Parts: sequence; C-alpha cells; structure tokens
Amino acid sequence: MTVEQCETSKLGPLFESCRAAGRAALIGYLPTGYPDVRTSVEAMTALVESGCDIVEVGVPYSDPGMDGPTIQRATEAALRGECGSGIRWPR
Repeated sequence: MTVEQCETSKLGPLFESCRAAGRAALIGYLPTGYPDVRTSVEAMTALVESGCDIVEVGVPYSDPGMDGPTIQRATEAALRGECGSGIRWPR
C-alpha cells in the first residue's frame, strides 16, 4: 500500500513532508514496560524529543514468536515486571 492509496491515513502528511525534505522518516520501536513502565515512557519521550518521526509502541504479550530475539527478551522481561499484571501508566 502506498501513501497515495491510503488517503485517510494520518501518517500520509508526515511521509509527504519527509519526501519533500528528501529524507526517509525515522521510525523507532520500543516495547512498553522494558525495563519498567516509567523508563519505557521516558525512552519514548526521548525518541520524540530527539527527532524520531514515529514511535511504534510494542505491547507485551505472552507469545512473541514472530519477533526477533532482542524484542522477545524485552517482552519477557516486561511481562515478568509491571506489565505482567497490567500496565499502570505513570501520571
């Protein structure tokens, strides 16, 4: 699917802006709750403040078989920690 095919996408204008600037969009990924919820939120904030265009937020689940080993380990750690009994976002 191209940006042109997805006219209702809220990401379309972002990709168009990046294209007009002659650059690719920088997309980051972080799993929620690794190493703990507060630190993961701080890391996501740091990505945005450092110029990351999009932050994909991973939600830990019990069968991350399609993820690579690094994300699998982070997901398992998040589930053993605060995310194992539900996410409690810091205020």
